[in-house]
Amino acid sequence: MSVRPGGARGRAGIVLPFVLVAMVLVALLAADAQFIAWRASRAARQAWNGARSLLAADEGIARTVASWDAAAFAAQAIGARVHAQITTADGEAVDVTVTRTQPLIAFVESRAQSRRSGAASAATRRVGRALFVQPPSLPLRAAVTAIGPFSVLGSALISGQDTAPADECGPWRDTLSVGGVESQGGVISHSATILGSPTVATGIDPTADALRFDRAWSVIASRTRAGAFAVAGGLVPVYPPWHAVMVRDTAPVQVHGVAQHEGLLAIDQDLVVHGTLRVRGVLLVRGAVHATHGQLLVEGAVVVRSPHGHASDVGSAVRIRYSQCALRRALAAVALPSRAPFHLWSER
Repeated sequence: MSVRPGGARGRAGIVLPFVLVAMVLVALLAADAQFIAWRASRAARQAWNGARSLLAADEGIARTVASWDAAAFAAQAIGARVHAQITTADGEAVDVTVTRTQPLIAFVESRAQSRRSGAASAATRRVGRALFVQPPSLPLRAAVTAIGPFSVLGSALISGQDTAPADECGPWRDTLSVGGVESQGGVISHSATILGSPTVATGIDPTADALRFDRAWSVIASRTRAGAFAVAGGLVPVYPPWHAVMVRDTAPVQVHGVAQHEGLLAIDQDLVVHGTLRVRGVLLVRGAVHATHGQLLVEGAVVVRSPHGHASDVGSAVRIRYSQCALRRALAAVALPSRAPFHLWSER
C-alpha cells in the first residue's frame, strides 16, 4: 500500500464580494435613513418655529389691545402708522404697526420672527386684526343735545349739517344732517338760524337720556385727565390736540378772554362764557351753559345735562356746527378697542 504525495487544494468561492456589496448597501441605507431623519427633524423644527412665531405675533396684538393708549391713538393722524416693538412672555421681539384708517377704526399688524434654533432659516409670521374703538354711549342726536331747557336768543347760528368742504377725514364720508337743537323746551328767537333734520326737537326723554349721560360721564371721568381750563382774568392753559380734559370746580367755570380746546372738553359745573370759547370736538357740560354775553364757537357737538334742571341759554355770538369728523376724533380719546363690528383676522 503506497501514499501518493500531493499539495492541498485551494478554495475557490465568490461569497466575499457579495458580503462587501451587502455591507455597502446597508451603509447606504443607514446613511439615507439618517439623512431622512435629519431632514424631518429640521422640517419639524421649522414648523415649530413657525408656530412659535404665529403665537408671538398673536400675543403682540393681544398686548397692544390690552395696553391701548387712547390718548396716543386720538392724537395720531388719520392714515398715519405708528410702529412699536413688544417683547412677549418668552422673550420674543415682535414688531407691531397700528394704522389709523378712520377716526374710530384701526388696523393692527404684528410681525414676529423666530430664531433659527436648528432650522434652515428663521420663520416669520404676520397677523393682522381690524379694531373698532368704542366710545361711551352719549346722546348725540343733534348739534346741541340739552337734557333740560335750552334757549337760543338773538341771532345765534346752530347747524346740524356737516358741510365741511374738506378735513382730515377726507371728502368721502357720511354727511347726513342731524338735528339742530334737541332739548326739553326753551325759547327760540325768531332771528336765530337753526339748521338740521329736524331743526328743533323737544321730544327728548329726560329720564333715559339722563341715565345714559350719567353712565357715559362716569366712564369719561375715569379716562380723562383733570385740568384747569378757565381762570377768571388769567390765561387758559393749552392742552395737546385731541386730548380729553375734564374741569371740576366748586363754582361756575367762567371763561374770560380767549380760550380754545381741540378734543373732548368736559366741564363738571355751570359754564359761563364772557369772552370767547372755541372748541373743535365735543363739549360736555354737566351743568347749565350761559353764553349770552360771550362768544361760543363749536365745531363738532355739544351735550348739556343739568342735574338740578337749570335752564341753559346762548346768545347772538354763538356758532355751533355739527362735524362728524371732529366729533369722532374727540371721542377716540375716551374709546377702547372692541371687535364689533369687525371680526377680521388675517395671517400670513
